[in-house]
This record gives sequence, C-alpha cells and structure tokens, in this order.
Amino acid sequence: MDGRSHPEKLDPSAYGHSVGYWEKDTLVVDSKGFSENFWIDRTGLPHTEQLHTVERFTRIDFNTIKYEVLMMILRFIPNLEWRLRSALEPRHGTV
Repeated sequence: MDGRSHPEKLDPSAYGHSVGYWEKDTLVVDSKGFSENFWIDRTGLPHTEQLHTVERFTRIDFNTIKYEVLMMILRFIPNLEWRLRSALEPRHGTV
C-alpha cells in the first residue's frame, strides 16, 4: 500500500508475496512468488511457482464488496487466465 513493488528475487511461499494499491475506489492486491506446496482449490488444480494473482475489492454499497480474482497459471497451459467474480456480504448476527 506504500508503493513498493515485488522484489526481483522472491523466496516462494504458500501465501506468496503481495503488494496492494488503489485504483480509484478499488483495492488491488497483486500476488506472486507462490510455492507449489498448496492447492489453489479443493480439486488440487495444478500450478507452478509462476502463479500470479490479481485480486480486486470494490465496495458496492454499505453491505456489499465486489470481489474479483484473476489467476494467471503459467507453464501448464501458456497464457491461461482464470477469473472469478463474487459478491461478499456480511452474515447477519456475525461480527
């Protein structure tokens, strides 16, 4: 959030390395440097250390955040991009 970019040399980890920045009213979280020691989803979708994700969080109204994630899964299928869009809303009665 302070304008830094990813380091040139990353030590891969399960959560990767993330940087955040604002594009108008949208928080963008750019992550890379993932290790191969975790699953992207419950089916065990394969990926490599080249995985790169870009998440976007946009507040639509008081109770709703639009969530979008773009996953660039390189090497297995060159230039494969996978997108997910969802609305995040609070559950009533929870914090």
